Amino acid sequence: MNYADYPLIILSKDRKTEVRRVTPDDAGKYRVALPSGEYILRCATTPAEGHVRAKEPQPFTVVSR
Repeated sequence: MNYADYPLIILSKDRKTEVRRVTPDDAGKYRVALPSGEYILRCATTPAEGHVRAKEPQPFTVVSR
């Protein structure tokens, strides 16, 4: 599987605004800087998608240190 073909999409908490689109490396790892807040992580289900349809979006929170 080529992880770069399946970008990760970070959405605002209300799921209406795309905050970032992240491309994982060959091992599927990624790093992104975000301001503190609540977000939703979705993954593209096919490499050709121009939009995202993830089966199980994952909410997460970023806190400042």
